[in-house]
Amino acid sequence: MLVALLHQRRLLRRPLRFPDLGAHAAARRFEGGDPDAVVKALDRATARLTAEPPAHLGEATAKQAVQQQEVGDPRQRLDAVLAVAERLEQARNGVKALIGKRARQKPSDAETYSLLTGDVETLTEVLGRIESRAEAALTELRGLKQALPAAEFGQLLQNGENQLTDVIGPLGGVRGTLTKKVGKKCVAVAEQFPAAAPIPSAEALDLLALLPPWQQPTSVLPPEAVAAPESVETRETPQTPESPMAFADDPVRAALARADDALRATFDRAAATLDAYSGPALRAGPVAMLRDYVEGTRAEALYRTGRGGQARAVWNQMLARNPLDLALLRNLAVAHTCAGDVAHATAAWRAYLVAHYLLDLAEGAPYGHAVRRAELHELLTRGFGTACLRRKPPGPEEDLDSVPLALASRAKTVAVAAHLRLEALNRIICHRDPAIVLGLDRSAGAEQVRAARERRLAFVERACAELPGSAGPAFAALCAKAVEAAADRGPARSHAGNEELAAHLEWVKGLLLLKVRIREGVYRDDADWPCTEYSGDVIGNLRLLDEVGPDPDDDFVLRAAQQVAPGMEPRQFLRAYGAIADQARDLAATKVLEHLRTAGDEVLARQFPLIARSWVRNELPADYLLLLDSPDEVYKEVVSSALRVLAEAAEELDEADRPVVEAAVAAMTRWVTRLPGATGPARMLARLHTALGRYSEAGAVLRRARQEAFSEAGRLEVDFAFVRLALDSERFAEAVERLRALAGGGTDDPRVRVWLLEGYARWIPSEPGRASVADITRDLSPWTDEETVEERRRLVVYAVVQPHNARGGALTALVEELRSIRRADPGNLHALEQEVQALFARAQEIRLQMSQASGQRRRALGAELKEAVRQCREAGTDFAGRSADEAARARIGEILSRLR
Repeated sequence: MLVALLHQRRLLRRPLRFPDLGAHAAARRFEGGDPDAVVKALDRATARLTAEPPAHLGEATAKQAVQQQEVGDPRQRLDAVLAVAERLEQARNGVKALIGKRARQKPSDAETYSLLTGDVETLTEVLGRIESRAEAALTELRGLKQALPAAEFGQLLQNGENQLTDVIGPLGGVRGTLTKKVGKKCVAVAEQFPAAAPIPSAEALDLLALLPPWQQPTSVLPPEAVAAPESVETRETPQTPESPMAFADDPVRAALARADDALRATFDRAAATLDAYSGPALRAGPVAMLRDYVEGTRAEALYRTGRGGQARAVWNQMLARNPLDLALLRNLAVAHTCAGDVAHATAAWRAYLVAHYLLDLAEGAPYGHAVRRAELHELLTRGFGTACLRRKPPGPEEDLDSVPLALASRAKTVAVAAHLRLEALNRIICHRDPAIVLGLDRSAGAEQVRAARERRLAFVERACAELPGSAGPAFAALCAKAVEAAADRGPARSHAGNEELAAHLEWVKGLLLLKVRIREGVYRDDADWPCTEYSGDVIGNLRLLDEVGPDPDDDFVLRAAQQVAPGMEPRQFLRAYGAIADQARDLAATKVLEHLRTAGDEVLARQFPLIARSWVRNELPADYLLLLDSPDEVYKEVVSSALRVLAEAAEELDEADRPVVEAAVAAMTRWVTRLPGATGPARMLARLHTALGRYSEAGAVLRRARQEAFSEAGRLEVDFAFVRLALDSERFAEAVERLRALAGGGTDDPRVRVWLLEGYARWIPSEPGRASVADITRDLSPWTDEETVEERRRLVVYAVVQPHNARGGALTALVEELRSIRRADPGNLHALEQEVQALFARAQEIRLQMSQASGQRRRALGAELKEAVRQCREAGTDFAGRSADEAARARIGEILSRLR
């Protein structure tokens, strides 16, 4: 440590920074005009960099120099003191003037904020130098009173003492003015500009240049008045690619190159002083810290003189030795951000944030950096173009249009939601108090503690899932231990003071005010975001923020809600502001329907598909998608007359009614054009075409609608419209095939069952023999309710009996088919009833044949008749005992009474 301190004080005597950053920045941005002022300022800075400081020549030489200085000419020493007093007064007046100028400026943007913070730092340094130099000058002056005759020099000495006293006296007030009028403004908005580095103005740096750091505490003479011995440094300044000789025609660039050469040489000399140390000494300990100091100041100087890429390279080299150095990580993050490198800036800020977690993981406790992590997460919630998401209520005249715009980005909202969760986790954990950790009052019972423990553990797991890699599970385990410890202690043993509880409540109130701001920005009567292409994105992203919380079962959240909305029951407030997405969705539906009624054809045809796709992309509920797909309310007036005619008409339209339907066709054709992608207008148009008997036109409309549909729900509705068209145009095989495909696709729409029953019921008599028993059984088997089973049995029997009735045939074959149905389905009483009727008809047929036969043929027919009667009576008796249908039993009873 002693070696490092001696090294720093004796070998690193040159200032490791550029003396006039304002002049350097002005030179880089110089575009024309008089270059003299810029060149002179740069040359002054270069001279200060290259001037050799006084060398330490050993103790004897130092004592000799002090003795020579003490016995020097008192008159010269007095002149030097008075000159210093003039300079100090000039510097103080300059500081006061610059403070007045900066007090009138507001840090409304990053550039102004950097200027003001840079000037505050620089002027604070100037005031410190003025005070220390003035006190030293007063000491020197009072010593001269003993060496100079009072008669000749008394008045000069008194004037000098008065002047220095006047300089020192008001410095406290000047500092206070600087803090109150400039510093506080910067502190108030610091969180809005986390990446803005302090950049002092040229005026502030000029004031600092009036008072260079004072190396001679035993003399008030300025450093430039002391003859400096030859430096022990002999290293040559390396030639740079931008040699000053290359800019003979450009004095500003030449001066800038000279200044950069001098700065580079300064750091090369400083780095060369470390060459004497061996490898192990540079890897750890004070010497390693000295090396990091030299490299860090080199990177800072490079960055402040416009060489951000070189600065980042140096910081990255340093980071390779210490990957968790928070200062290095922050410097890299700020540098990438200011350079506009979004990808690297995001990665750098993420690394900086994760390092705070890894440091606590190394310590084995989640508390050490919890407060800083929470502050960073809070800042980052407004660092993704979401600065409008502030934690204060909106003002009466405040424009909140930026809120929906910020919520339109999924990436931004996902980041904000993740940071809100992690901020909440760190805010809770940092207190270590069981009541705050669990979110319970001190009076909570054991059951409440168990419930709170489960809620907190689930929250810890969800929040830590946002952390990258293995840091998430590891940190979740640490936080879970903290929650378990809080639950074991119980909220009754809370040690939090009033100030700590008040601070936690203020943070919770901030979250609730953020919810208020979001809702006020989204749920407004004059909102226009619902009719934009990011309408669904806003709703979907609001769902993400609704999931963040805060926890409505947290006692502190309830208490904060009571303070935010005193006239509202806390849980009601949390319900209202915890489901903003649902409210925004209802508002969007209302606004979109109004827009459909009022917007022009071209505007609507362009906007509607964009709105619809955003709703689908964000997976809005099916009923809302159908509302957009079939906005019947907006065009019901133009089709109401036609629909009334269709409801009152018989199977075919009267000629008097056709013009009404024709007019509705024209109106709906316009709506199909206005709402591309919506299948509702197209399905209505197809229905009207079908009523007019234009089946091919209806099919063409439906095919185009299915191709352009924006949602699967809309395509499904078109598929059902195709089925309806096939049924209405008596293409029953096609209708059944489409319904079979719909059922196989997994839809559970009840129309599949109803229309299958209708399709088979109409298909069987229209094309006897086409609908098979196997097809009917297979297609209707998924429905096992009593009504469907009964209808299926009826249709199966109908499919067997109808071809026989239409074409005729042997009754024995019909009886065998009916018995086959009963063997497959013993409960099919319709088959049993038809079997009884078929056997009775067969008996009647045999009796007729017997009347025309004789002999052996008649005897054979008689035996056959006897068997048919027996079978008919047995089947009839079985049916009468099983059937609950009185009418059917009466029919069978009539048959049985006629058997003989």
